[in-house]
Amino acid sequence: MKEALLHLSKDKKLKKILTRGLQRVVMESSDLYPSLLKAIAGQQLSVKAANTIWNRFLDLFDNRYPDAKIVVETPLEVFRSVGFSYQKGGYLKNIAQFHIDHALDYGVLKNLND
Repeated sequence: MKEALLHLSKDKKLKKILTRGLQRVVMESSDLYPSLLKAIAGQQLSVKAANTIWNRFLDLFDNRYPDAKIVVETPLEVFRSVGFSYQKGGYLKNIAQFHIDHALDYGVLKNLND
């Protein structure tokens, strides 16, 4: 991860973005599962719309944490009611099922080779 950020920061435009805090956010994110869900939530949306939908989604869960088993069991219509398309709702369920089956663990992933 660090190598990738160093490489990307060689570009003048990306360096400005990375030095504004993106690098810190990416490197401090240790729970890959909700990070991946949030990335799906924000695809092709404005930041404001993505944050609104993400917060509505989190409100569906105790402690505002999207437990994978609950995500898998939740009907797509519930995700649709907070602003997700059926397609994105399906992606959320797929990520949750993968997390249940294989444990999305940043510690394991960061030690894999490229």
